[in-house]
Amino acid sequence: MRIFETAARGLRHMHDAEELRCLENVSEGYYQAEQANDQLKKRLLEILPKEGIEIVD
Repeated sequence: MRIFETAARGLRHMHDAEELRCLENVSEGYYQAEQANDQLKKRLLEILPKEGIEIVD
């Protein structure tokens, strides 16, 4: 669950009023979030089948 809390914290930070004033920061934040999301997907695809959890697309 910690990974989801980290992702939520990152999203809240990206949408902070001060951060939204600098479009470069917003763009970089979304890029990093997308990279983290891809990494999370890969990790879950590795772990879940080992735990007997079926992955449905």
